[in-house]
Amino acid sequence: MQTQSKLTISLIVAAAALIGYAAAGPFIVVHRLGTAIQNHDSEGLSDNIDFPSLRSNLKEQFSALMMKTLVTEPAKQNAFAALGTMLASKMVDTMVDSMITPSGLANLMAGKQTSGGSDQVNAPTSHADPFEGSRYSFDSFSKFSIRKASNDGGEVRFVFTRAELTWRLSNIVLPSN
Repeated sequence: MQTQSKLTISLIVAAAALIGYAAAGPFIVVHRLGTAIQNHDSEGLSDNIDFPSLRSNLKEQFSALMMKTLVTEPAKQNAFAALGTMLASKMVDTMVDSMITPSGLANLMAGKQTSGGSDQVNAPTSHADPFEGSRYSFDSFSKFSIRKASNDGGEVRFVFTRAELTWRLSNIVLPSN
């Protein structure tokens, strides 16, 4: 009977530790991202970011914004509008692919302009926490968000998703304006 009691206590402790780790996971990743940016560590950034999902999500946002702009422009009756839309879509894909790299994100989070192409992380203008002054929230058991005020009065939302026990940055929701 005592062996069964020890087993039960061990299982409870293991479950509590697992739940604690899952709850602390996003904060651990946020700390790792900040440290990687401060240490100019591209590999550290890569380990904590889901680049395929992030690129896909940003391409969708930019494409939707572009389509909204093209539809509201008076030139929508222009015969070249379809060609312009195709070229703009390709341009968005190329732009996102070249900017969403470890160095590009490090520069973006550190408040610097991206250099594009190179995977070397440029030195940030300050060593401050990139998420300083942000709001943190769990959106669901597998989704965590950081909301940070942008310079134009909007709000940028960094979305982290969990796959098994690993949390990674998977989306950056840009302000609609």
